[in-house]
Amino acid sequence: MSEVPPHLTAAAPEMTPIGSHHFFYNGGAFSHSWLDWFMPYIFADKRERANDTSDTWDDELATEEWEKSDRRQWYNYRPLIDLPILKKYAPEYYAWLKHPDLTSWWDFVNMENDFSKFKNPVFLESGWYDAAYGPEGATRAFNKMRNEAATAKAKEETILMIGPWNHTSLNTRKTTFGEVNFGTNAGVDYDAALLQWFDVLLKDQAKKDPLPVVSIFTMGENKWHAETEWPLTRAVPTSFYLQSGNDKNAGMLVTENSPKDKSVSFVFDPNNLSGISRMKNLILMINVKMNREAM
Repeated sequence: MSEVPPHLTAAAPEMTPIGSHHFFYNGGAFSHSWLDWFMPYIFADKRERANDTSDTWDDELATEEWEKSDRRQWYNYRPLIDLPILKKYAPEYYAWLKHPDLTSWWDFVNMENDFSKFKNPVFLESGWYDAAYGPEGATRAFNKMRNEAATAKAKEETILMIGPWNHTSLNTRKTTFGEVNFGTNAGVDYDAALLQWFDVLLKDQAKKDPLPVVSIFTMGENKWHAETEWPLTRAVPTSFYLQSGNDKNAGMLVTENSPKDKSVSFVFDPNNLSGISRMKNLILMINVKMNREAM
């Protein structure tokens, strides 16, 4: 879209960032999930292009092999810059690590300043459980399109959808994430929504039942809401506190910080991530518990 192709009428970017740096770094930390992209998907293709028969060219078989392997040794490998398994086919990985700060180096795939050139509307979609760049990219792109796009049509016809899913394909049966089932109402016929939106823009069909400008799924309540903006002006910023202690309320999120609560700390050791793993598991357990109670 940044090249403004003359025949482009509409686009539907899914679960994608608009800033290249944010694709690789979240909150200053490098996104370690790239290992799970390189090994099963990217490397199979690169081997085929190099006519390298040392391993499979089939990404499904590569995925199966990667998932059966002892991946933890590579997840825990430090320092990241010396990771040996990416040396042959992923020189870009090491270049990313050498540029942790947001500088002009990242402009090669950055569209932050291109929105004023966009003449066509977009259907933006992501999930609350997508990688951090997904919902962040979709919501920022939505506001940039509505405020900065080159044409009134691009501004007015751009829409946003965010639901209770991760980085995945969508259908009406996609109602569960992890241990939480959000109810049959959570599933969407995404293909039908896309076709409906494209029919209006590409075939000049009348809007019989127009899609909402913003479709958001509220977890806990487990309902879809049709809105005209994001973020919502009626939203009230709320601070939450993680309760400490050993009683039944330990680990719960509350809105009031009690002076009686003692602080809880853990040691961050980049060479031993077991503490981080336990913290992540605790957060996931809290999230699941809160959703169950809300339902």
